[in-house]
Amino acid sequence: MTHTSRTPYPKAHGVSRALAGAWVATLGAWLALGCTQDFDLFQLGGSGGVGGTLDASAGTAGSGASGGAAGSGATGGGPSGGAAGSGGVAGTGGTGGTECGDGTKACGNDCVSLTDPAYGCGSTGCAPCALDHATAACEGSRCAISSCEGSFTDCNGDSSDGCEVDTGTDPLQCGACSRACSLPNATARCEAGTCQVASCQPGYTDCDGDPTNGCEVNTGANPRACGACDNDCFDQAGNWTCNAGQCVISSCPAGWGDCSGTGCDVNLMTSLAHCGFCGSACAPPNATGTCTAGECRIGSCNPGFADCDGDPTNGCERNLTTDPDHCGSCNRACSGSGALSRTCTAGSCQPSCAAGRADCQTPIAPQPDDGCEINLLTNPDHCGACGRTCSTAGTTARSCSAGLCAPTCAPGFGDCTTPPPPGADNGCETPLGTDVDNCGACGRACSTTGVAARSCNSGVCTSTCTGTLGNCSQPPAPQPDNGCEVDLRTNVSNCGGCGRACSTTGATSVSCAEGLCNPSCQAGRGDCEQPPFPVADDGCESSFATDPDHCGGCGRACSGSGAASRGCTAGSCAPTCAAGFGDCATPTWPAGDDGCEVTLLSDAANCGACGRACSTAGATSTSCGAGVCNPSCQAGRGNCGSPAAPQPDDGCEIDVLTDTGHCGACGRACGDSGVASKQCTGGSCDSSCNLGFANCQVPGAPGADDGCELNVNSTPATCGSCGNACPSGFVCLSTQCVCNDNGDCGNRGTCRSNGSCRCDRLVGDDQLCQRGEVCVADGSLQSKCSCNGGAACSAGQTCCGHGCANLNSDPAHCGACGRHCPPGFACASGGCVCDGNADCNAGSPGTCSSGSCSCGVMSCTAGQRCQPDGTCG
Repeated sequence: MTHTSRTPYPKAHGVSRALAGAWVATLGAWLALGCTQDFDLFQLGGSGGVGGTLDASAGTAGSGASGGAAGSGATGGGPSGGAAGSGGVAGTGGTGGTECGDGTKACGNDCVSLTDPAYGCGSTGCAPCALDHATAACEGSRCAISSCEGSFTDCNGDSSDGCEVDTGTDPLQCGACSRACSLPNATARCEAGTCQVASCQPGYTDCDGDPTNGCEVNTGANPRACGACDNDCFDQAGNWTCNAGQCVISSCPAGWGDCSGTGCDVNLMTSLAHCGFCGSACAPPNATGTCTAGECRIGSCNPGFADCDGDPTNGCERNLTTDPDHCGSCNRACSGSGALSRTCTAGSCQPSCAAGRADCQTPIAPQPDDGCEINLLTNPDHCGACGRTCSTAGTTARSCSAGLCAPTCAPGFGDCTTPPPPGADNGCETPLGTDVDNCGACGRACSTTGVAARSCNSGVCTSTCTGTLGNCSQPPAPQPDNGCEVDLRTNVSNCGGCGRACSTTGATSVSCAEGLCNPSCQAGRGDCEQPPFPVADDGCESSFATDPDHCGGCGRACSGSGAASRGCTAGSCAPTCAAGFGDCATPTWPAGDDGCEVTLLSDAANCGACGRACSTAGATSTSCGAGVCNPSCQAGRGNCGSPAAPQPDDGCEIDVLTDTGHCGACGRACGDSGVASKQCTGGSCDSSCNLGFANCQVPGAPGADDGCELNVNSTPATCGSCGNACPSGFVCLSTQCVCNDNGDCGNRGTCRSNGSCRCDRLVGDDQLCQRGEVCVADGSLQSKCSCNGGAACSAGQTCCGHGCANLNSDPAHCGACGRHCPPGFACASGGCVCDGNADCNAGSPGTCSSGSCSCGVMSCTAGQRCQPDGTCG
């Protein structure tokens, strides 16, 4: 707002009104500037309008602020001063001025500028310019935007809506109008006028943090950031693709290939094996290729080849070593002059020349070829072949004849090889005195037969032989050499060394094996010493029959172990043994001798004598002491014989439970007294007794047995056998119990003359009793026969202490009560008889005949058997 001046400019200053008006206008403008800067110099009304000039129609209205002083009008003839500001004092009008001047308009009581947006713009209306987020200005007669607030901007050019866009936050106009945020692969946001990433599209990631390129990495497909920003597939060898966030090898970078499955490790631009693409080998024919920018080119030709046509596809197509049209270099043709045919060899023209002619100059490419120019038949410098000079070595003169060198040799030399063309001539090349292939004469080679190293001395072969052969004959020249002709392993005249003949002493024939003489010796002789070369052979020098150092065979020395002296008899060692030792094994050839190897005093296998083993029969264990066997016997066995060496040992040979000669203990024989047949049972003598005797005491071992010591013929208490007591009053007569008188027979009994009782009966016949029976009451006034208070015996029986027995047939009561026969014997007519051969064996076999035994040639008394010693008893 333009302020109206407080007071009119004083007229007394003498300044023209026009100048005063201008000054006032300037002051008003300055004051207006103060208002725009939010301060009021006078804190009163605005400055007054500029007074009209002399004779002007009107001055401009004041534009003072509310409450400001009225502007002062110009003096002179102009119109009155501008209207007072609101609340201010009206200015003093200029002389003659009554309306607002140009460029102003009256708003209320004030004249305001037409360009003041606070009062609208233009000549009409006083409403202020109201623009959103903008500072207004006047542009012509309309409100315009002077400046925008903060980040707001007028983007549509329409001032009516002010600065309608916030370019600090609007993603469509971010930082500037029409600058829409469009970030690749992202949803954008605008922050402080800068496009930022709000979120990434699926599979994309903002890896560099630069919003300008959005979510620049496709982590689902970018092999440099596959699945995550820091997962670079190319950290591994090869060219890669990224598939759904996973590294997958795929096509390689330009110029690279995955040719071996190990990554893109082959440079297809340079690799000879894979030039341009995998498997495309750069190998042009006859050339070394070079791969340049993936294109196979010729780097260099193989030796002898050339690229004469300049075409790389066929490589180095010309073989300069063999092509007669390109021999040695491209387009160098071999001349046909003097040639039967042209050839190119190793890049040099080698024509087939006419007979006796040769191409000896052989110009080197690229010089032209000159054909066949030399006579090879006579030229000693080209004898038989170009450049083949006849040598002067060992010669007195050179010559060439028919293309062969024919020198005259010096003494001691020979032209032995005479090499044909094209081989170089060597003159008289051979020293015949030392050359092993021409020893003494050309072609006389020292033989290689059996030779380790050949040698020639003064024309004689003196070769060194292998270890088993010998050069023994050494024939002189011109005879052929036979090398090491002798096998020193087998040659009987050169056995082990030249000139060493095998001796025939004691031999039927001789042979040589492994360089040692092996004669076939006469019976009883041997080649035991076998002296090696150079010692002379001594044939079959040893007698096997008597030599204790070669007894039975070579090297078999008789041992002196345990021997008083050594000896060899008929090829077996026969030592004289020291006391207590024995030569028991006596090993024969080829087993080594062991001398008197056995201690006879303690060896249970050789106890007291060789081969005399201590028997284990009946023994739990055995031992040898002082040459005597000492077995530990089993229960019931005895070592009774103890035979002395050299008799065989019989161990615990005696069954002391049954042997009548050793019954119960060794040496304890069952007695003979009153004995019919000796018997041992359980180590006690229980012999069968002669009739009238009994074995009643049976003394135990080790006490001596007394046989059938008791006479039982007449004692009633032991009548016929031990313990067989006769009835009371009876007497014993010849082993039979007989009554002595009637009183002996008991109730109503009578003693008969035969010693038996008769029992009287009142009714019926009297009873005649058997021997040994008595009469007992049988009812009133009756009596009967009774044996031991029991029933009477049957006819033919006798009443014994134990009961009735038939003394004629019972082997347990044979001939007398309690008299038993030997085991197995029968009883016949009161006598013991055998009824089979087995019955006769009481320790040794016998024969039963007619009831009696025979022991060998000895006939036994009835009842006797064959005892262990073979006698009857």
